[in-house]
Amino acid sequence: MAEERKWPVLAGHYVVGDRNSAVAIATLVSSFEESPGFPKEKFAIAGEVKTENLGVERVVINTITNPHIRHLIVCGTDSTGHNAGQSIVAIHKNGIGADKKIVGSKGAIPFIENLSPEAIERFQKQVEVHDLVGETDLNKVLHLAERLLQRPNDIFEGGAWIYRIEKQEKKLKVLGDKIAIAAGVYLDPVSWLVEAS
Repeated sequence: MAEERKWPVLAGHYVVGDRNSAVAIATLVSSFEESPGFPKEKFAIAGEVKTENLGVERVVINTITNPHIRHLIVCGTDSTGHNAGQSIVAIHKNGIGADKKIVGSKGAIPFIENLSPEAIERFQKQVEVHDLVGETDLNKVLHLAERLLQRPNDIFEGGAWIYRIEKQEKKLKVLGDKIAIAAGVYLDPVSWLVEAS
């Protein structure tokens, strides 16, 4: 008997229900998954997403490593300044540019460092993103989820995306009087302010 792969592959603030469900829910900062009576058993995964970079990366990876997930509902109050929900919608629609920035994101630092173009393309093909960013009525979210669960939802033909976590040494690069911490993102070591170019 083959060993079942661990899923979700990346940790986060979420609940896991039926890993064979076609629906996942990103609740942004609203934490619907913690509401009494939230039917977590109906969904593959539901949880918070607060950042437009690592948070978005975790959503993409935990989605594409489960070929059963065909719908992602992005709902609830978006994170102020980070716009994680809007960034999920943008990466699905537009992908990332040569500078690794999510095209069309309104987030402060929407740079994607840990996803390959192939992983982003897989996300775009595998799931349909349902944009309910700003919707805080849980009943409306669940109504949409129920409609999606009633659809015929086939497992994505590409199977599970294999994701390997490779530990690498991260080195900060000093550029004049600033420290580069990501592509186009700098830290002023005197004021400790982060600047994007």
